[in-house]
Amino acid sequence: MLLFDAITISSTTTDLQRTFTQLAMWLMVLRISVLRIRLARFLQLIRRGRYLLQILLRRSLLHLQRKVLLVLLTKIVVILMKRKSTLMTKLILLLTMALIMGSNHAWLFDA
Repeated sequence: MLLFDAITISSTTTDLQRTFTQLAMWLMVLRISVLRIRLARFLQLIRRGRYLLQILLRRSLLHLQRKVLLVLLTKIVVILMKRKSTLMTKLILLLTMALIMGSNHAWLFDA
């Protein structure tokens, strides 16, 4: 009787271990499928948002490039004005800044 009880307990423990192992595997599969669904939704949102972002960038990129170039050239001019650089260098930089400020032509900023 004692041997039978030990075998029963042992088989019950083994069955419980198998059950918990299967449960853990199913939970992992479920978690992975949920993550796949979330990833698919996220990628779909990115694809939809990418078009809008491209439109916004096209409209504002020229403006931003102009501003960035203007700021960089202003810093260069300030540095050159503080140093003793040639008058021609200063005039070329000032002329370039004036061109950038007054220009709306896209060909100046095409990469």
